[in-house]
Amino acid sequence: MAAATPALVAAAIGALPLERSGAAAAFNNTSRQSGSALGVALLGGLVGVGASISTAGVVAAILGSADVLLLGAFISWQFIEFYTTY
Repeated sequence: MAAATPALVAAAIGALPLERSGAAAAFNNTSRQSGSALGVALLGGLVGVGASISTAGVVAAILGSADVLLLGAFISWQFIEFYTTY
């Protein structure tokens, strides 16, 4: 997430006019925090099988996270229109 966060913030703020940049930053921060909490819960369910930790679960969790980040990057690339000010 540390590598993706700056790009996500720039995309969120750049997608709205300058006067709405505060709302974009707030929405981005709220989404990041709630998504992280949900992600930890879901990935914890994949990793932990009963009381033991499964290596296959760790691999599935990492690959699932990578897939979701790539999907988010694709959606951002396809659908976000940037406002430019000169």
